[in-house]
Amino acid sequence: MAEEYELQTGERIKIFVDDEEVIVRDASGKRIGKFSANLIEYDHGQYGVRLTHADIDQRYRGQGIGTRCAKLLADLHGKRLEVADYDGQQRSDGSHQNGDGVGFVEALVEKKIAYREFGQYDERPDADEW
Repeated sequence: MAEEYELQTGERIKIFVDDEEVIVRDASGKRIGKFSANLIEYDHGQYGVRLTHADIDQRYRGQGIGTRCAKLLADLHGKRLEVADYDGQQRSDGSHQNGDGVGFVEALVEKKIAYREFGQYDERPDADEW
């Protein structure tokens, strides 16, 4: 799936989505961002979608691209994204947060696009209330 997205500056970018990855490209086709997620199987055949990587080139930050990418991933799977709790630990799956990622993840949780990993703040069943 591909979507065109217009920035506040009038520049148009393209967002390409598949099951576990989102690639963002500028008008020339240069990659300016990447988002990745892992499907996680829970008990009884249920699954979650864990955001493991989110990055946008510095000059494109703060324009809603990251939020749109996360929402597209959540919409694709019909559920909120699971995000790691910010605990200062580096995680092998890449889901740890650093720099702007801390505020970005917090905004996704506040907008109900994501929830904190199971057992932390929100209960997992809430993830399916999409």
